[in-house]
Amino acid sequence: HEHRRKTSLLQQQRNNNIPPLTALQEKQAGDLFWPSSPAHSENNIDGDNCDENLEEEVNLLASALDSVVKVYVTHSEPDFLIPWQRQHQTTSTSSGFVLDVPGVGLRVMTNAHSVEYGSVVQVQRRGEDEKHAATVEAVGNECDLALLRVDSLLPTQNGDDDDSGTSQFAMSLGPLPVLQDEVEVLGYPAGGDSLCVTKGVVS
Repeated sequence: HEHRRKTSLLQQQRNNNIPPLTALQEKQAGDLFWPSSPAHSENNIDGDNCDENLEEEVNLLASALDSVVKVYVTHSEPDFLIPWQRQHQTTSTSSGFVLDVPGVGLRVMTNAHSVEYGSVVQVQRRGEDEKHAATVEAVGNECDLALLRVDSLLPTQNGDDDDSGTSQFAMSLGPLPVLQDEVEVLGYPAGGDSLCVTKGVVS
């Protein structure tokens, strides 16, 4: 069939006074309808790369989802009018994520205002019912960030054995997004029990 196609092309050129095809043009015309075996093998390689990239993206997304935890806090705010007493306790929920802090180990990062005046702080992993007691280890009110240490869930130091497999989905510090960058935000909305994903643009 390929030989007949090339013969037909040459016949049309003679009838229409079209200059003859060069060897490269003949090969390209033949490959247009009947790809050669090298091109077919390249397509297979590209397909394998696409499958590997897709699997890598799925694993990265699963790790990101597993790194997000729900933070439960019982607040006991002071009463500035009666300093020797405290106001009625209140409760709140917020979001945090497992962070691999260089030289420190695995910690949970959350907002500072979420744990302000917190008397009881607990974290809960996605898909689990158990709540783990947490200790507020560092607070930065200027940047509204706080680090929580969860001994029952996370190893306290780098290099410790992690039987829970938590280190597999711990996030690492990365670059900050710039204006107009597309981002996806993961977290637990107020009053919700399910992890939500919101997509938007930095503005």
